[in-house]
Amino acid sequence: MILTNDFHHLIWLSFSFDGYVQQVRGTGFWILIGYGYLLVALHVITLLWLFVRSPLHRWPVGLILLGRLLTATAYFLGATNRNPFAPMDLTILTVNLSSGLYTLALFRFRMLDLIPVARETVIEQMREGMLVLDAQRRIVERY
Repeated sequence: MILTNDFHHLIWLSFSFDGYVQQVRGTGFWILIGYGYLLVALHVITLLWLFVRSPLHRWPVGLILLGRLLTATAYFLGATNRNPFAPMDLTILTVNLSSGLYTLALFRFRMLDLIPVARETVIEQMREGMLVLDAQRRIVERY
């Protein structure tokens, strides 16, 4: 749509210059923004479901939700020309911060590691008791 904007003007109607370039946005722009926020809402709902259902993932999911909230807020402020740090694009700064939060969630908290989830699931479904011993045959855990 951006490449063919000169024919239909759905994305940008025109541009203005007030010390820096600003777009006068068209209807197509706001439709795409709405679609983007719908996808963000589905992502947040999925993460909230994971936050409630899996105590093992609460910290990493919390970090990802924080990054999502920061990025969505920054983009909304930029799209509505209410950026308090203009002409700096706040979205770029928050995307970098959000990427750091995702990295922390994935690698520090090992969010994609299946062993703890599988272990918890197996232990929850056991009917019998279980003792976990160390190399010196001392009890480390019991279930």
